[in-house]
Amino acid sequence: MYLLGSLGVFSLIPADRLGLTAGVFTLSRALSAWAVVSLPKARPDGLAAAFSRDAAAKTVQAFSAAFVILSAALLRMTAGPAVCAACVLTAGIVFLHYRHMALKEFGGVTGDLAGYFLQRAELWQLAAAAAVITAERWLL
Repeated sequence: MYLLGSLGVFSLIPADRLGLTAGVFTLSRALSAWAVVSLPKARPDGLAAAFSRDAAAKTVQAFSAAFVILSAALLRMTAGPAVCAACVLTAGIVFLHYRHMALKEFGGVTGDLAGYFLQRAELWQLAAAAAVITAERWLL
């Protein structure tokens, strides 16, 4: 389903705006890195716990925040302010849902949940971008 969804949204994004994917993928990974070092882990011996144990949390958080800002700037440059706003807002909503679900259902994050978040964040951001681009074509 993920690949079909990706194919669908990519078919709606014109070639001259495909650069937005760099911002989308960077933003989702920055949020994922922040979550792995900042949120509670579901299992102390899991993959997410191992990665966060070896990481300097404050450094990862600072770099993640910087990459969020850089990815937003990249989205703005490659696709415009409306697409940038849609993607950042969508990533935030998906992240909040991921955090809520991981804590409520699993007691924390796991490596598998981090991958789940990445795929959802990327697909929903691309869908938001495709929706805004399609709306711009209709309205302008």
